Amino acid sequence: MAAEDLTYPGEFILDKVELIGCGDDRIDLSLTVVQIDIYEDIESPVLQGGLTFTDNFGFVNTLPLIGQEHLRLKIRSPSVKSGGVFGEEQIIDRLFYVHNIVGSISDKPSVALITLEFTSVESIRNNRTVVDKILTGTYSDIAKGILKGPLKTKKTVFVEPSSGIEKIIANRITPMDVLNYCKREAVSKEHGQATYKMFETLTGFHFRSLQSMYATESAQQYTLIDNDARNPDMTVNILAEYARIRDFKKSKNVNTMSGTLRGQFSSELVVHDIFNKDILTTTYDYFSQFEPDAINYTINTYHKKGAKAMYSKMAYDQEGSILSSATTKKFLASASIKDQATGSCACMTTGRGEYAYQSRNPSRWLQQRNATNQSLENGYVIDFSALGHTYMRAGQVVTVDLPRPAADKQLKKEQVDRFYNGPFLISAIHHKFDVTHKNGPTHMIYLRCVKDCVEEELEFTEALPTDIDDQFFKEDPIVEDFYLDEVA
Repeated sequence: MAAEDLTYPGEFILDKVELIGCGDDRIDLSLTVVQIDIYEDIESPVLQGGLTFTDNFGFVNTLPLIGQEHLRLKIRSPSVKSGGVFGEEQIIDRLFYVHNIVGSISDKPSVALITLEFTSVESIRNNRTVVDKILTGTYSDIAKGILKGPLKTKKTVFVEPSSGIEKIIANRITPMDVLNYCKREAVSKEHGQATYKMFETLTGFHFRSLQSMYATESAQQYTLIDNDARNPDMTVNILAEYARIRDFKKSKNVNTMSGTLRGQFSSELVVHDIFNKDILTTTYDYFSQFEPDAINYTINTYHKKGAKAMYSKMAYDQEGSILSSATTKKFLASASIKDQATGSCACMTTGRGEYAYQSRNPSRWLQQRNATNQSLENGYVIDFSALGHTYMRAGQVVTVDLPRPAADKQLKKEQVDRFYNGPFLISAIHHKFDVTHKNGPTHMIYLRCVKDCVEEELEFTEALPTDIDDQFFKEDPIVEDFYLDEVA
């Protein structure tokens, strides 16, 4: 970013805010916009947003506004002159579909404050399209075909190749239903991980694993700065201001109770192989991925930092039981497997009678995907706000460095938080373009960042000390007699 091109940090330029009515009447709203909000989330297949503007001319009636309009937005940071490298666009240049008129607020007879809700055009196409055909190929190939076929997107599509030839019989379901099915069962060809997400950002559509996101360079470093960042000549240090965390909240911490019940730490999958009349059992142990000889696919690994479990191997009893010792979640499923060694499907063949398709065996994806999603949901999550530029996206990696609490700084030499530091994945981002900000049009971003590991192994005891093991406590009596003497 060329900081000298900016007047102040967070500045943005509205190149185009055009509302297109049902009769092709076009209205330039760039001078009447109050605020624009755009939401990206790796759990959401399409973009959502809202636009608020002042209506001085009665567009509600004259256009009219009925919730079937199109909206063209082109927004950029002053330092960004063009779109950037293909697939890494640095400006926002998108066409949206207005699907809802939230309402209007009027403090003067001739002026109203209107809020429109919009979504991606592909979202509307999805609601009006059904897929009723047999789909074959890898899940990634099927995803590409759906995005470019029924959804007819012209946007950049990021697709990570998956393994295994599949056959899906789509029986009058929406394109997004097909994509969700593919996302759930896809396994990466690169590293064998079943962690695919299907989502849209302002750059395009993504069908890819978490690991492919982890493997990208950090897009921005964020840290706490107590006062305004200044250069030696007392001018504002714009680049430092972009790296400054405004407000933050450690919104979720590890929840071992929820994770235990939902199979985050351990689970058992029992698959009935109908063709071979066999029972296949697969177990999952959370801590196995952090063993010295195991291949680790957590975010720190891709950024050359220590990658350890974010839970302790603390013993729960004298026998050394830990979080993953007990199988607290059991999954039951069935599959028809021709060859258990290759995982081929016994119920579908090619025209030449070959068993070329992969069986939908949940042992390839179910436990791993479930545990990974739980680790992100119940792990270290931080929500914070910062000044924005128009190339921040969900699915990017950022570096977060929070300081230790003051008391900890006196006890230990390290100045950064033990858990909230290093690489984090942006799981969701809210772009807020406030035209009426006191400093001038200001772009704020609200990020939710997550990570699935810590840098240093957590302390633990291999056996629970006797003084905190309740089996060594004196047992209290069982009370069963409640009806003693008759009440006078």
